[in-house]
Amino acid sequence: MKQSVFLFSLFLLTTLASFSQQTMNVKMTFTYKGAPLCFWDVTIKNGDVPLAKGKTDDKGYVEFSSVKLISLSINASGIKTTPNGEKKWDVNGYITLKDNGECKFDFEPLLQETGMPVSMMEAAWGLTLNDCMKSSFSSSSSNSSNASSSSSNSTTAAPVAKEETTEEKLAREEAERKQEAADLAATQAQGMQNSKAMYENKIANLSAKIDKKKKERSTVTAGSKEESDLNYEIRLLEIDRDMNQVKLEKTNAMIAKGNMPLNKAEKTGFNEREDALKAEEDQLKADQKAGKMFGGMAVQEQKNLPPAEKKNEEIKSTEKEAKETEKKETEAKEQKEEKKESSKEENAKEEEEEEFSIASADEMSAMSLVSLHKLNIRYNSMLTNRKVSLNAKAALLRPEKKAQLEKEVAELQVAIEQLDKEIAARKKE
Repeated sequence: MKQSVFLFSLFLLTTLASFSQQTMNVKMTFTYKGAPLCFWDVTIKNGDVPLAKGKTDDKGYVEFSSVKLISLSINASGIKTTPNGEKKWDVNGYITLKDNGECKFDFEPLLQETGMPVSMMEAAWGLTLNDCMKSSFSSSSSNSSNASSSSSNSTTAAPVAKEETTEEKLAREEAERKQEAADLAATQAQGMQNSKAMYENKIANLSAKIDKKKKERSTVTAGSKEESDLNYEIRLLEIDRDMNQVKLEKTNAMIAKGNMPLNKAEKTGFNEREDALKAEEDQLKADQKAGKMFGGMAVQEQKNLPPAEKKNEEIKSTEKEAKETEKKETEAKEQKEEKKESSKEENAKEEEEEEFSIASADEMSAMSLVSLHKLNIRYNSMLTNRKVSLNAKAALLRPEKKAQLEKEVAELQVAIEQLDKEIAARKKE
């Protein structure tokens, strides 16, 4: 009876194990822009757990026999010794094997997504090493070279250099690895800081262009084609600015991660915001090309009137525009006197004004996922506007206005964190 229970338990454990992992031969080919990565020592892992090691051949191909896989999603790392020291790379979250255990992985898409200069990463990771034809005869060439040099040394009775001990060699190689890692980290950090500065400059320049176009829009007739064209131009500039803001936030996230690329899960929120902005940009360009007025406005067209009546209509229209202009100027002067602001403060105030309000946690939980993404984009846009005002116009701001902007920046940052958590929670449902 006890033996039967033992056999049943063993059978049950074996059955459960068969569901959690499978054993297969893993066959992989590593390339960069279609060129093979030759003679790399490659380790594959499930998460951080090493599964098997192997070396790629002159075609970038490597096979790992009888690997026990927990998942078809694996990570891989490579290392290779070169005359310039060791080169290393790590690929986490990007490799998924086929059901038969095969995979062809090219590094080009990964490098394009890092946000760092591609040429820098190529050199740092050793992806452009052109040594696929050299490895096969390098050892024999080295041996013959050593033999000839030894013979020459013996005839000239040159002093023999002291050979490194194993401990000295290991210490030297470890020091070289540490130095290379430090150099790579410094290069990556500098690249990230350069990218961050570039996006910040783009955002500031685009914000200045938007302000200029808004002032230009205030001088044209409401409902006219000129106003519609300016509305298109302003919104497209705002989208460009917001897309650079998303890229800036992605760069900051990589900096916070130790100047390393984000994995797929970490990039999801950024990619969704970029996709939403790109979709709006494409729609606006299509509408403008089709001759549609911005926001569905109607064009003010002149009726086909007799010459005399048409002239009277033109006079009336001119008088009406003059009265409207005079009314706007009077209102602007009254507002200026009431608020007692300088002309520079008035110009600063002409930028886009929006009612500042923050959705509560209950309001966020009642929103759809699409609405949450739109609100996230809006809050990030508001945050960018306020940061630009604080950075670029600090000298023009009154103390109370500056304090108000700083308070709003803090509230927006908290709200964006709440939105990110709510979006992440929805995706898990």
